[in-house]
Amino acid sequence: MEFLLDRHSSADALKSFECGVTEMDHFIHHHLAEFLVDHKNQLFVVRDMQDEVVAMFVLSEGYFFDDSTSFEDMPAYGKPFAILDKVSGTTKFTKRYSTVEIEYLAVSKKLRGTRIGTSIIQSIANLAKSQSTQFITVDAYCTLTYSAVPFYQKCNFKILENQDRSYDTVRMLYVVDL
Repeated sequence: MEFLLDRHSSADALKSFECGVTEMDHFIHHHLAEFLVDHKNQLFVVRDMQDEVVAMFVLSEGYFFDDSTSFEDMPAYGKPFAILDKVSGTTKFTKRYSTVEIEYLAVSKKLRGTRIGTSIIQSIANLAKSQSTQFITVDAYCTLTYSAVPFYQKCNFKILENQDRSYDTVRMLYVVDL
């Protein structure tokens, strides 16, 4: 299948779009427009050759903190930050890495399982690569009724932290081959 990817400044193009996840559809139709204005993020709309919206995603500049040595050879964004360790109460220094952040990603309920989402992740990786950004992060939606975590894991994202039950998301990271 061939698709067209367009950058949009408003959510108007998504009026009839349905991904089939109730909470996400509600957000797209009732709150996305305000979110885009408040946060100055980039909305991308994916259309098929008949001009029907088949997917959408929102990107922003993000970051993640790392205090391990696993990313030691990567260029950190700015100076190390001092962070208070929640367990021990001691101060530790950690690096902050710049990322492309996936704020939202949804595929039409009619086209789930057709690898459109995987193609979108590859497009985002190519965008990150063109900006010399080594990482993509996402707070993957995860509730008792729906979880995006398995999708992101299939796309080679790794879980950065255990899910905090006060949030409906799991922080995940993708390393871009530069």
